[in-house]
Amino acid sequence: MDAWVWVLIAFGVLVVAWLVWMVVQRTQTEALKERFGPEYDRTVRVLDDRREAESELRARQERRAKFQMRPLPAESRERYTEDWRVVQTRFVDDPDRSFEEADGLVRAVMKDRGYPMEDFDQRVADVSVDHPLVVE
Repeated sequence: MDAWVWVLIAFGVLVVAWLVWMVVQRTQTEALKERFGPEYDRTVRVLDDRREAESELRARQERRAKFQMRPLPAESRERYTEDWRVVQTRFVDDPDRSFEEADGLVRAVMKDRGYPMEDFDQRVADVSVDHPLVVE
């Protein structure tokens, strides 16, 4: 074969490889958008770079995959549900205290489920993997 044929074949292979890469990138972006919902948009806006934001969201997923999550036993769910009702009823009379109690309750549920209890921002990032609408 002539050299120009090999050049055309190489060019064709490069074009196909580029198209495959673009489709894979788009598929990954769409998967992250679907998984994280509004948290995807917020992360892109905060980091001001789509690739960096997607890298951050993938890192969250990888971190979350290492957690040993546990379902809450029925009695714990009932107790937490009742505690939540009590916090809500106190809110009108004492919002500051209710806020502190609600924060403590959320921390307790997260700990019982198996989330690591690090700083607030890290907890929000961890929860965003499973519950992106909650962190919105």
